Amino acid sequence: MLEAVIQDINHDFTLVSSSIILVCIYTFLMLGTFSTIHCRVIVAFTGIVCILLAYFSGFGFMYICGGKSTGVHQLMPFLLVGIGVDDMFVMCNAID
Repeated sequence: MLEAVIQDINHDFTLVSSSIILVCIYTFLMLGTFSTIHCRVIVAFTGIVCILLAYFSGFGFMYICGGKSTGVHQLMPFLLVGIGVDDMFVMCNAID
């Protein structure tokens, strides 16, 4: 029974990784248009790096303070990517 749960979790991690990669590709394609005036690839790259830094620093601080992770914490990558990508598009639309 425990092996089945571990296999399900490993399969979910594969899906999480692939969904984050797809969101990154979508962000680069939508913000990095082929126009030299409206190209925002640097904004997309910086946003993805900020999302990664927020994820690792948040969990690092939690572990330093003695916190433990639960099943709810597995949703954190989706939340960070969703909010971060949305903020990238909002910033680019405000600039335009």
